[in-house]
Amino acid sequence: MTEVESSHGKKRGIIWIAASFLFCPCHLPFTLTLLLTILGGGTIGILVRNNIILAGILVTLIWAVGTWYGFRQLNRATCSIKPTKK
Repeated sequence: MTEVESSHGKKRGIIWIAASFLFCPCHLPFTLTLLLTILGGGTIGILVRNNIILAGILVTLIWAVGTWYGFRQLNRATCSIKPTKK
């Protein structure tokens, strides 16, 4: 892996982690309020309002998957040992 690819991978990982931070469960009241404010008049806003627990679970899953993927990108860009295929 070249230095440019490694730098690009690090940036991509940091962007994924930072974007996932917006969906962190500790920010859930703010995230759901923002979603309901933005989507309040539409069909998706009504679905979020009527299924608040499901929306909270979905936001938490988005956070977990985004954070995992961001750390995976960082690990891939910084790890000097590459896994071999079996």
